[in-house]
Amino acid sequence: MQAAADALQDLDIDQTRPVDPFDAVARLDLELLFAPLDNLLGAIVPSPTMSAASGVLITTERQASIQRYTAAHEIGHWYLDQDYLAVDIQVDTQDEVVGIPSNERERRAQLFASYFLMPLPLVSRTARRHGLRRGDEATAVQAYAIARDMHVSFEAATRQLYNCGFILDSNVRSLLKSRPISVKSELALGHRPTEARGDVWTVAGEDPPAELEVFEGDDVVVSLPENRTTGYRWLSADKTDPARRPARPAPPSFGGTEGELDTASDRVDRQELVPRPELETSLPLVYDDFQLSSSAGPADAGLPVGGGGNRYLILYAQAPGVWEEHFQYASPFRPDSEPIDDVRLRFAVRPKPAVETRQRWLDEFKRAPDFND
Repeated sequence: MQAAADALQDLDIDQTRPVDPFDAVARLDLELLFAPLDNLLGAIVPSPTMSAASGVLITTERQASIQRYTAAHEIGHWYLDQDYLAVDIQVDTQDEVVGIPSNERERRAQLFASYFLMPLPLVSRTARRHGLRRGDEATAVQAYAIARDMHVSFEAATRQLYNCGFILDSNVRSLLKSRPISVKSELALGHRPTEARGDVWTVAGEDPPAELEVFEGDDVVVSLPENRTTGYRWLSADKTDPARRPARPAPPSFGGTEGELDTASDRVDRQELVPRPELETSLPLVYDDFQLSSSAGPADAGLPVGGGGNRYLILYAQAPGVWEEHFQYASPFRPDSEPIDDVRLRFAVRPKPAVETRQRWLDEFKRAPDFND
């Protein structure tokens, strides 16, 4: 849509990265306010006088992806409906923003929001990252991951993949039958997300990103290759420091009776485990499990000699900030032994949109020339 392309150009927005509509609202010199709105998702309030700024109002009662889409919708009204805004306030319900629009003006604002938040360069780059090519049949996991990475809802991303020619209409109808909460649980090994509105991210410990940006309330699934028959485990780095880690007996078995190893099927079926004492994390650890690889042997064979697998940790992004996790592959039974592998993970946890907006205001206030006067 040309109006969305013009807005992206006017605001000098990088179209290969997720678009921040709240920053765009600020760049347009519009006031941004979050409030608990009962039946509305948002509104754009034109200035009653030349001396006052117009404003955008966003509900706090919906998840961040809907808040972002609503903000983009209101920007669409700002670009497309100046004649209407000259005489009236624009209020938007769920039907206007993410449902079936009541009129042509709302339909155009919906299209604007889609192309503003999901320009073709961003859609193409994100789809390629998750192995989706034009004409492919997208899986629910692929569609969810693409939506998550673009900071939009599952439905919005699915429909835009169709608009951009990546998937067919039949694929859209199939995908929209999926429940996002079920897809999140699948990514989290059957574990229900800590917050239903949060996203689920996956990190391979053997090839971690330099820094993973997530949002407050999200879960991060970390997989670490581990071979338990060697006596080595992934431990928190401070637990591997001989000066701080006294010798101790082998930890108790993970399931069953004393001295017995649980089977792979037991481990897969069990959904809630008590975090093990050898792991201390900055982000709360909500799930910790070891699963044999499929090549290690049948599920009822116990833990075969040389049988490797993966340690799965789910970390909960409970609070905003930059957090680091440092794990070392070491023996919990030999305090003086050196770790044989090392993984460092860095997470930048962004706050909820309303909090992040208030922080932006505070930072701008502090940068004002007369702040220290």
